[in-house]
Amino acid sequence: MGSVIGDILPFAVGMAVFPIPIIAAILLLFSPRARANGIAFASGWILGVAALTLGFALVAEGAGADSDRNTYAIVSWIKLLLGVGLLFLAHRQWLSRPAPGQDPVMPGWMTAIGGFTPVKALAPGLFMTMGNPKNIILAAGAGSTIGQAGLGLAEMAVVAALFTALASFTTASPVLYYLASGERAMAVLNELERWLVHNSATLMTLILLILGTMMIGNGMRGLSASG
Repeated sequence: MGSVIGDILPFAVGMAVFPIPIIAAILLLFSPRARANGIAFASGWILGVAALTLGFALVAEGAGADSDRNTYAIVSWIKLLLGVGLLFLAHRQWLSRPAPGQDPVMPGWMTAIGGFTPVKALAPGLFMTMGNPKNIILAAGAGSTIGQAGLGLAEMAVVAALFTALASFTTASPVLYYLASGERAMAVLNELERWLVHNSATLMTLILLILGTMMIGNGMRGLSASG
């Protein structure tokens, strides 16, 4: 189990440093129903990560139930293609970065985030995991790694839960900080939000490049082993 945790750690880091959900969580903490909205958004994110990861793990586990070499090769090809997809997303992210001196363009729904109710705050948390190509690819990488490791169902659940906790730590942290510190946290959170907004493109490009290269390497090693 320890080796599997080491293998999925980069995917968890890649999902954890995705800036947009962190920014959204902070903005919700400036809304009138800050406490309820923040908890709802973080809960949606956590549920989305857990559902995606377990889903991909179960699919990979089922595909690898027989030790057929062709099945293993198919999974390796999928990892290779996912890695190429991450490199493509890194390229798009770099091209979309703002010019020097310009403010980055945030998703349009963020302008209305101050009027969200807890029910509305739950939905974007789910969507940012289950509807975002970056996070789908990262969850697929982690889930397929877990499913191919030959773990029992209980062990798979434990590893998936650990991945979810690591991948959700940064999104949940502003909410936890606010719950613990109240209004004293707002100045720090405001500065963090401003930094993330202006550095999100560069940060995501770097992470996607690293993870894409890593996933391509894993796929190529799997194809060599199954050849």
